[in-house]
Amino acid sequence: MANRLSQPCPCGYNGRQYKHNLYAMTDFSTINKSSSQSFNAQKRLIKDLFAGKTVPCRHCGKPLVASLPGAGETHLLGHIRCPKGCTDIELEVE
Repeated sequence: MANRLSQPCPCGYNGRQYKHNLYAMTDFSTINKSSSQSFNAQKRLIKDLFAGKTVPCRHCGKPLVASLPGAGETHLLGHIRCPKGCTDIELEVE
C-alpha cells in the first residue's frame, strides 16, 4: 500500500509541514537575555554586599542587610533584605 502523505518534514510529523514562528524564537531569546541580566545583577549585588559595601534597595533606597545561618543550622536559608521588605532575596548556603 502506498503512503498518501507527503514525505515527513524534519520539523513535523505524519508528513505535515509546520511553519516556523520566528517571533516565538525571538521572544524566547528575549526572555533568556532578561533572565540572564537579572541573575548577573543579583550576583553583583550579593558580591558587593558581602565585600562590605553599602548597597541601597533599588525601590526605597534603604540599605540592604544580609543574614546567614550559623554553622550548624543547615535547614535555614540566608537572606538579603530591605528594612521595608521591598527586597527579599533567599540564598542557598552550602
